[in-house]
Amino acid sequence: MGSIVTMKCGECGYEQEHFLGAGMMDYQDFGRNRTKRDILRGVYGEEVRKALEKNPKANVYRSNDLFYCECCGMHTSKSSVRLFKTKKFLWRRKSVLLISSVHVCERCQKEMIRIEENKCSGLSCPQCKAPLKIFSGGCWD
Repeated sequence: MGSIVTMKCGECGYEQEHFLGAGMMDYQDFGRNRTKRDILRGVYGEEVRKALEKNPKANVYRSNDLFYCECCGMHTSKSSVRLFKTKKFLWRRKSVLLISSVHVCERCQKEMIRIEENKCSGLSCPQCKAPLKIFSGGCWD
């Protein structure tokens, strides 16, 4: 189940709501197969498509993630994917990240960084640069 995060600026009135994480359908076979088809069609970029073609048994994780542009301060939530490969280390298995989809800022065309949901505090308003107040708005599915 995903979570809803609202960001508000007390200075200029800017407000943005983000639906983060993944819903139940994303974890079902239907959701994973649809995501793999989207990757192979190039929806998540050429690098991710090539990585899946090279590792067809990779585990696919799709979620709505928060992205932040360090250059201009813009933030947005976008659908993104991560591919993992399971490797055996001695007596246990470990998932190793193969690749993660990349998003480019619509405002300045620089690569954005993924912000973990629990690390949203400290972001500044993209309009006036004042600190944003972060509110949990519940869950979504």
